[in-house]
Amino acid sequence: MPAGILPRDTESVQQRTTRLTLTRREFEAVVWVEGKAPAAEDVVALTVREATGQPLPPWEPGEHVDLILDDVATRQYSLCGPSWDQQAYRLGILRDPNGSGGSLHVHDKLAVGDLVRIRAVPHFRPQRLAGQRDRVRRLADRRRLGTSETRVSPAAALR
Repeated sequence: MPAGILPRDTESVQQRTTRLTLTRREFEAVVWVEGKAPAAEDVVALTVREATGQPLPPWEPGEHVDLILDDVATRQYSLCGPSWDQQAYRLGILRDPNGSGGSLHVHDKLAVGDLVRIRAVPHFRPQRLAGQRDRVRRLADRRRLGTSETRVSPAAALR
């Protein structure tokens, strides 16, 4: 990769004397279908949990996960429900008879107890990054001006 070019899943942040590289990682897991219930006309709510009991990554409204099914094309579905619950994801799936088959598979074949795979790529959140950049800049300014004895690494500034 040419110098100065970052992979698609990284972002470099430069604030005066501090350089920070943020990386997002793709998440993929085997999950089991814990629940499947009608949510509206032609919509099912699918609740899935990580198969080994590990917590799922946090998410925010508007995010999606890929539902990877064996016999049909991988499709993205919206996350819904409580975003603070890292034990389960809830997906809203509209039945689309003219689609690639994913929603029909979920509606007609997928059952509680089945195992499927999901994949998610966390999105960069500009609002959050702006706040982190500001905090790193303030800490760097304090250090430069000698107004604080505390030495803070950029990684600690993001906590």
